[in-house]
Amino acid sequence: MQLSLRREGAEDALKEYRAEVEQAEREIERVREEGAVLEKQFVKDVVNPINTEDKELGELVLKAYRKRSEMHDLADHGLQAEDMERAHEHVQAALEHDETVETHQAQLGAMQEELKRLEDASQQIDQSIDTAEGELEALETRMDKATSNLDITLSVKQGQVEVEQAAVVTDYSDAVVVEKEAIERLNGAIETRGNTKIKVLHEIKDFRKGIHELQWENQRLDLEDEDMLQRTKDLQLLRVTKSLQGIIKGGSALVSARPSLSCSLLL
Repeated sequence: MQLSLRREGAEDALKEYRAEVEQAEREIERVREEGAVLEKQFVKDVVNPINTEDKELGELVLKAYRKRSEMHDLADHGLQAEDMERAHEHVQAALEHDETVETHQAQLGAMQEELKRLEDASQQIDQSIDTAEGELEALETRMDKATSNLDITLSVKQGQVEVEQAAVVTDYSDAVVVEKEAIERLNGAIETRGNTKIKVLHEIKDFRKGIHELQWENQRLDLEDEDMLQRTKDLQLLRVTKSLQGIIKGGSALVSARPSLSCSLLL
């Protein structure tokens, strides 16, 4: 459901933005048509009056207009100051219109790039959703099979008739005789699965055993560390007498056994 809503939202957003791009395309076409209108007006106001006297000059003026050139260059060809001024005004208007066209064209280009990016993103979303739906369908299929096609181990005696016996006549119409080889193959498959599970259980047991051994080793080391600290404290607090000094230095043999025993206990 969430995937469907996400797809619908992406499609709606893409549709709206595509409509905006189409509107921008229509707008730039309209602006370009205005340029054609400006040129027609230039021909009417400037070129046609010049053509009545000098058609060649009129063609030069029109070419200069289309190239957005300066009209002063045509003074040597006989262009009058009044006509030059009117032509210059039209050229300035055409230049401003060209800037407007360029601005609209740049905006349209950016919008078209963004539209391409959105279309690519929408396509990726569709692919992701299709993949997710396929995986979900496959999972649901496996779940349905898991709830209906269960592996059940039955203990069946070889050669024994498993059909429930009727009081008078037993109906064997739906009975099936299973070949011995088929049963042996199934038993082999069951044994293989069982051995695999047993192997996993052994691995789990060994792993837990290793954990317990590490815990025991840590406890032993902690106790030994505590014992060594206690021994160190006892040695630091022990009063060193002359007799003890003799024992430490391997001294007099006259030292009694009792001090030696006490020293050993302290150590």
